[in-house]
Amino acid sequence: MAQKIGIDTVILIYLLEENPAYISQVEKIFNSIQAGIFEAVFSSVGLIELFTGVKRKNRYDLVFYYRTLLADFPHLTILEQKNLLLMIKV
Repeated sequence: MAQKIGIDTVILIYLLEENPAYISQVEKIFNSIQAGIFEAVFSSVGLIELFTGVKRKNRYDLVFYYRTLLADFPHLTILEQKNLLLMIKV
């Protein structure tokens, strides 16, 4: 069974904007998720954070692209905040 990990918004931003300082590290993470090595969870609040920046720039094309990419990304689940909290191991 794959290890479950949480993804923070900034990691997605680094990937989607191809940040040169971090792209090689975040590509390794997302390649591992895509291959099923990790099962990733991402917060629905993170979606709001992610979309806010591109909406401020009136880049609705990126909103559509990001939404499509995340909806179809294998082994990535987007959870409501309350469900995400239930998954945290104490």
